[in-house]
Amino acid sequence: MKLQFNADLDFQRDAINAVTDIFEGQDTLQTNFR
Repeated sequence: MKLQFNADLDFQRDAINAVTDIFEGQDTLQTNFR
């Protein structure tokens, strides 16, 4: 099975926004972990 991404499709853009909105307002932490 091959997945194809097209950001011009509204339902795919909505899915991206749903995932990225989870992290909205979270502080960015800097660590020295490598």
